[in-house]
Amino acid sequence: MKTVNILYSNIKVDGNELAFVFPLFFNRKRLLRDHQIKVNFFTDHEDPNLLNCDSLMISSWYFGRKTKSWISNKNFLLNFLEQARKKVQLIWADISDSTGTTQFEVLPYVDIYTKGQLLKDKNLYSHEFYSARIFGDYYYKNFDIEDKIETEPHLKKPINSEFIPKLKLGWNSGFATYSQYGPYYNLLSYKYLNFSLPKIYPQKWTSPYVDRVRNISCRIGYNYNRETMKFQRQKVKEMLSSQVDTKKISRSEYFEELRNSIINVSPFGLGEISLRDFEIIVSGGTIMKADCSHMETFPNLFINEKTYLDYSWDFSNFQERVDFGLNNLDLMKDLANNCQVIYKNLLTTESGHQDFCLHFKRLLSND
Repeated sequence: MKTVNILYSNIKVDGNELAFVFPLFFNRKRLLRDHQIKVNFFTDHEDPNLLNCDSLMISSWYFGRKTKSWISNKNFLLNFLEQARKKVQLIWADISDSTGTTQFEVLPYVDIYTKGQLLKDKNLYSHEFYSARIFGDYYYKNFDIEDKIETEPHLKKPINSEFIPKLKLGWNSGFATYSQYGPYYNLLSYKYLNFSLPKIYPQKWTSPYVDRVRNISCRIGYNYNRETMKFQRQKVKEMLSSQVDTKKISRSEYFEELRNSIINVSPFGLGEISLRDFEIIVSGGTIMKADCSHMETFPNLFINEKTYLDYSWDFSNFQERVDFGLNNLDLMKDLANNCQVIYKNLLTTESGHQDFCLHFKRLLSND
């Protein structure tokens, strides 16, 4: 049997860290029974039992958001990793939003570095990207978009080529619950992590083939502190201004609109993947999103004209792609169905749960 301890911050009741922790909790009995992997959860790096394991997996939020060690005491963080690695297999789980905003300074001190979405060409990580994101760098270089704040140095450090083999694909933010009442279930799953809960993954999925009264929807915000993050959403809002209202509405109204819309535009935000993507899938809509072909992720729900409809980063074909979607609504429903089948199977079936367990097991074996 292999014992894996998980160190996480437990400071937020939804979002990336919940999607990191919850599938491990949800599948903990399955991992033990079928794969001989025992998973324990910790929220304190000083717990005397933390290193009583074969592998220690650390959420990047723990030292990033809870102890704030990157800002207050980076030497403490790196020393902790160095000492821990002498006793256990050490895995750093980068749970940030994008293919960028990396923390490569930890690489000399860990065995494995996982990330929910990675650049397919990992050699690109040897470059420094403006705003620490490849798409932010693109808008800076091609549209002269500049941020008003500096990027934290530890988020944009290029990788040394010798450490590229340590980069492994983790799992993305899709493993939380994104139904209309998802935030309430997420709150329960965080607060009562060590207690039995009812099935928490979405149990009510809207078929893509139900009658829908709207052809296109796009409810987005862009209240980001970086201009390079705002740009894509502002541009989409501008280009759709004569076709749809993009202002945010209440959560109940929003989900009602999702369930009644065929095409749902979902631009990049802090990262390529948005929580909105998963809400669209559960609601049976088609995702229209900027080209994601540069990225690998798990689960991969972004295969152009199979599971979503793309447009180019420079928006040169944006209206053309909107028109293509509107003129091929039956195809859009098929894309939505393809995407929903993949996602629903992963979250709600035994074979899907085993897929996650095997993915986790491969990470531990460092294959």
